[in-house]
Amino acid sequence: MRTLFPIILIALLASSCTKDPGLKNNDSENAFKIRLNVHESEKNIFEPMEFNVYSKDDSTRSQYSAYADFGAYDSIVWKVSNMNGRFKILEYTSNTERETIAWTQYFFLPGEYETYLVGYKENRVVSSDTVSIKISNNKDFLGFNWADIKKSDYYSGGYANFISENYDFETFPGIPQSVPCMHFVALADNQDHEKELFDFITALYGKPAYTTYDTDTLLKTYQDMFVYHRGKATPINIWITSRSRIVLLKCNGGEVFDYVIYAEQNTQASM
Repeated sequence: MRTLFPIILIALLASSCTKDPGLKNNDSENAFKIRLNVHESEKNIFEPMEFNVYSKDDSTRSQYSAYADFGAYDSIVWKVSNMNGRFKILEYTSNTERETIAWTQYFFLPGEYETYLVGYKENRVVSSDTVSIKISNNKDFLGFNWADIKKSDYYSGGYANFISENYDFETFPGIPQSVPCMHFVALADNQDHEKELFDFITALYGKPAYTTYDTDTLLKTYQDMFVYHRGKATPINIWITSRSRIVLLKCNGGEVFDYVIYAEQNTQASM
């Protein structure tokens, strides 16, 4: 059975506003206006981005004062451009009461996104707000720089994701043989993990330099290029960047994960 160790962080601060052009906003003059804050509007992939909601008249942006405004809404929804999912931070029904003031979201692909907070009352949009964010891919591998990995034992990190059900990841950084490295796995049970990991790493770092189309070269490159070799695992694709060497492995013989991305620091950028 897989074990996921989710990192759930809660925080607050900073904001901006425009309206989602795809929404028909029927603001009522008497409705409490909700506002969306983001603590930092620019982050790297796999770094926590912290959001919270507050009211228009709350000059201190206290996370608690928004509770007084929630009677103006049946539901409040948080959405992100180019993502299909949504996160209900407030919902009042005969069977459900949900209230969230602050939440943390991880983003996995670089880009510029619009994040929308939309408040509904009796099936009408009565208030909305938008915050623009920028996600970069500037670290050595995913959200890590190799110099920051200093533990000799493995530790695990999961990633809070309220929007996209397709991305359910876990990372295991460590130094097994005096070389900073990373195991990276996909956790979603209903996904093709080989395709998911291949597509994701390709989106971040481009096409692989070595593939199973040339098995002999692939195996030799894997043996020569990587310091650590996972037992009972077969290389499928290898990517090389200026800072990292990355391999997609198929795990055999009763491994917990069927496919694993393994990466090491590239100490010879010219390879």
